[in-house]
Formats: sequence, C-alpha cells, structure tokens
Amino acid sequence: MEDNDNDKRPPVQQFLDDYQDEQNILHEEAKSIFIECYNDIDEDYPEDDFTIIEETIKAIRTLSSIDKKIREIKKARGKCRKYFKELIDGRNADMREKFRGFEYKIEEIISTAKRYAKSSSKEAKSNHQNIKCCPFGEQENRTKNALLFQKKVLELIDWLFVNEMERMDLSEIEDGSQKRDGGYRVLDDFDTKKRCGFPFKHLFVECKNYKKPSYRDLMQVFSYTLLCQESKIFAMPLSLLITRKNPDANSTTWKLRRVIFNRRIEKEERLILFLDEKDLEEMVQCKAKGDPASVLKEKIEDLGNWNIKQGAD
Repeated sequence: MEDNDNDKRPPVQQFLDDYQDEQNILHEEAKSIFIECYNDIDEDYPEDDFTIIEETIKAIRTLSSIDKKIREIKKARGKCRKYFKELIDGRNADMREKFRGFEYKIEEIISTAKRYAKSSSKEAKSNHQNIKCCPFGEQENRTKNALLFQKKVLELIDWLFVNEMERMDLSEIEDGSQKRDGGYRVLDDFDTKKRCGFPFKHLFVECKNYKKPSYRDLMQVFSYTLLCQESKIFAMPLSLLITRKNPDANSTTWKLRRVIFNRRIEKEERLILFLDEKDLEEMVQCKAKGDPASVLKEKIEDLGNWNIKQGAD
C-alpha cells in the first residue's frame, strides 16, 4: 500500500476507505445489471428479491469474518439465479448471458474482498517485522525506542483486527500517571465471547520494550481496570501486557496475575494476558490462515487450566 504524504488518515483507515470505495462502485454496477435483467423480460424491478443479495453485499464491505460473508453472498447469488431461471423459463440465451454478467459482478465483489483480506495479512506481517527490528529499551535512546515499540505494536493490532476493533480517544481518562499506551473499542462484528472465550467490549494495551515484565508493570495495568468501575465510558476491558518476552510461570509477576484473575472485584473478573514477540508472530500467522483471536482464546484457556492444576486461591 503506497503512502501519501498529503493524506493524514492512519494507514489502516486509508486502506479501509479504499476498500469501501471499490465495493461501493461494484455494488452499484451489480444493481444496475440486475435491474437490466428484469427490464429485458418486462418484469417490474423486484425490490424484495434484490434485497436478499444486497444485504450480503453490504455486509462484505467490512473485512471481519470474511470467509463466512463470502459463503453467505454465494448462497444469496444461488437463490437469485434459481428465481431468474424460473422467470425466463427457456427464453433466449441473451437473457441468460446478461444474468451471467450479474453473477460475474458478484464474483468480482468476492475477489475484491479476498484481495483486500490478503493485503491486510501482508500488512500485519510487515508490521511484525518492524517490531522484531525495533531496538530494545536497554540500549541507547531508551524512551525513543519504547515509543517506537509501542507505535508498531498498536499498528499491528490495527491490522490484525481490521473492522473488528477501532482505536479509542483515551484523553478523557488520562491524568499523566494513568496514561495508557492504547485502547480499542470492540465493534459489532467481533463476537469476543465466541472467538476469545471471554466477552469484552474494550481492549487496553500496555507495551514494555524489554523482556519479562515485573509485578510493577502488572499492577500498572491492573490499576487501569480499577478506574473502569467508575467510568461511564468503558466496560470492563481485556488487558494485554505486551513485552519482548513473557514472564516465567514461576515468577512473582505470573503468580500475582493469577491472584488478580481469581479474585472477583465488584463481580467482575480482571483478565490480563501476557503477550510477547512469539505470540504476536503466531497471531500474524493465524491472520493469514484463520483467526488471530484464537491466540487470545488459547491463552485464556491455558490460564484457566493452569489455575486448576495449581489450585485456585
């Protein structure tokens, strides 16, 4: 994807705007051909019949759950084909050919969705490479490197969850000491309970450009969730503490996270996950082949199983 110096939109938003522009044009072209097909057989334009497939065309303008949406649009196209054949009932081949033009346009809509979905996976892979090349915090320019690591991690999340999460303006809850690195709002197409095994409407991200976070880092993230209890803006979030390497399972940080998970506060479970470079790489791989949320789901399941083995406090 080419950068435009005059375009102030974030790269992922520019990408999505371009995608929707293409799909809007294809939608109108498909609709026009559909109407022509019925004009040729002196039939009124069947609004209800086109609505069947138009809903699937509109749904595919977002790239979340794209495989499912492609199956739905193909199913709707098949229903339209069957109904049109019943209407023409053996009439001339020109009518059939014109309807095939409509079907080809639907195939173009599907191909465009696949192309952009593949492109978003490539962007995620490129961003992960940038994270791997980011200098560690222990080296020179510690603050500069930390901000770069944070920037690249948030950009990766943008690409991993295109049309499923959007960045939030955190200025309303920042007071200097409580400045979060990143926050996301979960969009309607993202069923977090099903795909992650844990329902959440917001995601908080804390980035540390070094290995093995300390318990102080964990408590920093935990304090963010306490403020959510008093907030009218946020529901209880899922929180990610993302570092270069996760803490050891026998560390104080890990044990303290277990205590946080097992203790209910105001009937809410605090869930904080540790992610490192390898986890992010796995999410990128899942983006290309399946669902990056599956990595979060696996971590949540592993945490529950680990607690069972250790015995909940």
